[in-house]
Amino acid sequence: MKTMRKVLLTAVMVMASTLVIANDTKPSVKVEKVGTKSVVVSTKGLGEATAHIQLKDENGSILYSAQSEKGQNFAKRFDLAALEAGNYTIEVENEMSFTATPLSINADSAWVNGEDQVTIIKPVIRQNGEKLDIIMPVANNDEVSVTIFDSNFKKLSTESFNGEAMKRFDLSKLEQGSYTVKMRTNGRNFVQSVSIK
Repeated sequence: MKTMRKVLLTAVMVMASTLVIANDTKPSVKVEKVGTKSVVVSTKGLGEATAHIQLKDENGSILYSAQSEKGQNFAKRFDLAALEAGNYTIEVENEMSFTATPLSINADSAWVNGEDQVTIIKPVIRQNGEKLDIIMPVANNDEVSVTIFDSNFKKLSTESFNGEAMKRFDLSKLEQGSYTVKMRTNGRNFVQSVSIK
């Protein structure tokens, strides 16, 4: 009986901590124009994870890349004068969230399309032995597709769902080894590895 109580208490504690993580508020990523062809990127509230900041062109090529230190805010001025006219994106990503802010540049100026900024709070994966929990952010009603691949990238399972706070997958029928879990939501893919021992 004591063992059962310990197992239940552990399960409740894991669920409470993961729901707190999943329900965390959205991070703050600001991209502001500060000159004719320059912008400042500043971040707050990204938690203890390292964040990756990238400036990409419309083909997805990375023109600039930096990362913030764990738990620290980030601020940097980008001089865009040397860039050709076109559309660009500033992306800020860590293990909990992804934010993309579009920019437009012409011969004379640059614009930040702040109204088109997209922030995605990523689903959180928690593995507990042979169970795999996908925990969704509170306000997420978007469809999430989860695909599990083996070490040879053979697709083992695909399932789509929306409007659920948590989805549990039973991994007990899988052999020991490493697996890849790909989650797709809002047009973005998020990948994480899990191991079965």
